[in-house]
Amino acid sequence: MAFKIAPLSRFYINSVIVGIFGTLLNLLLLGMAGYVLARFQFRFKNLLMGAFSLSLLIPGAAMLQPLYLTVNTLGLYDKVIGLIIVYAGFGLPVSLYILSSYFLTIPKEMEESAYLDGASFIQTFFRIILPISKPGFGTAGVMQFLLCWNEFQFAIILTTGNQSRTLPLALYYFKSQFASDYGVMFAATMVVIVPSILVYILLQKQVVSGLAAGAVKG
Repeated sequence: MAFKIAPLSRFYINSVIVGIFGTLLNLLLLGMAGYVLARFQFRFKNLLMGAFSLSLLIPGAAMLQPLYLTVNTLGLYDKVIGLIIVYAGFGLPVSLYILSSYFLTIPKEMEESAYLDGASFIQTFFRIILPISKPGFGTAGVMQFLLCWNEFQFAIILTTGNQSRTLPLALYYFKSQFASDYGVMFAATMVVIVPSILVYILLQKQVVSGLAAGAVKG
């Protein structure tokens, strides 16, 4: 019944696309960045880390207007790719700290052995660091996916109509026009929350081990 009243199928597909690609883009950009921050010393490193820390204190509402102007100027308004880029950037500080903290738990001797065998930086990262960093990436991935899946504020400002909107906005649609039909609203709510629960259950071990490792060394 919920799928007949509102275009939940369209919203669902958009949420899946935004959740998957927003998470992959976030991890792709921050994987090597977190590794560099964890392993190398360079000028302005502390200043850079401080800037990321301060960004956690900025409320999302304060970024709505500049984000809207930027997205609109780039021609990404009311497009799924616009949401993907915004969410990947918005989750940057959390993912960066999770990954860099986990990289600190990896013994440096493993990398040094790879360098002695002639491996380059790229080869060392993808062949040695990446495979043993699955718990860290699993933790950051779950956090980022939940952000992409459940975010409401940016989605309602940066989209219009039904072609690019995501599932959280579908619940707002029910609330505003079909608030008296609580049965249908509950069914729509279950459609929204079940995927995020399944993702957490599937990656629960990686999340627990990743957070524990980060807590020990971070």
